[in-house]
Amino acid sequence: MAADDPDKILYLNLIIHDVTEAVKARVSKKLERAVMIPNAVKAQAATRAGHMTSPKYVAQALAQSLCKKIPENMQKQGVTVELEEVFREHTFVVLQLKIKHVNPLTIMTSAWTEYGLSWILESIGQSNRRFVEDCYLPNMVTSLLAATVPKMLAEKMSDKKIDAETKVLRAAEQALYFYEKLNELRSSDHWDQRFTLNPIKTIYKRMSSSSTTCSITSGTAQPEEDESLVATSACSSSWSFPL
Repeated sequence: MAADDPDKILYLNLIIHDVTEAVKARVSKKLERAVMIPNAVKAQAATRAGHMTSPKYVAQALAQSLCKKIPENMQKQGVTVELEEVFREHTFVVLQLKIKHVNPLTIMTSAWTEYGLSWILESIGQSNRRFVEDCYLPNMVTSLLAATVPKMLAEKMSDKKIDAETKVLRAAEQALYFYEKLNELRSSDHWDQRFTLNPIKTIYKRMSSSSTTCSITSGTAQPEEDESLVATSACSSSWSFPL
């Protein structure tokens, strides 16, 4: 089996720094339909969920979302790619993108034409078509993706209020960046303490023993909303940030 051409491979490096505002916005939206919960409780629950949620788990969800969405979107534009997670430690995720095939007929009518790719098919003969499909177009698309994907990822992270660092590199550049960045992150004082624990698990344990608390008012026991329960319920469906 032939080795993959390194000129057709890109590495998407994603480091999640903070997701507080992203989770708050997501939970607030989920709680809009909970008409029986007071607005003050909703706001406090969203704030608590934002502070509790570890960027580590959002990084995992984002990696899964990207690995699904990017190939689907590229396929619609005539480009077949494979995208898989090749490394993840805490909030540092590395995805490997391989350009497998470029459909010249689809490219003629897709958004790629704005980059001047259509002229290729109009000027080559049938004998050169295989070379263009297998080598020239994939390499050109790889170069275009290397230039455009960083901006796209940055815009998506900003839209979803995720504080993230993104870097898209070719295979020849990846090793040096990867090891330098990994050493930098591992040597930071807060790395292990900040991103090891999942506070949501603690809340689930509390919920398993008692889902509500009671307050005694005028001799009557009344159920009281557990803010942790509210935050967890909304946050449990907020791990996925589809792009």
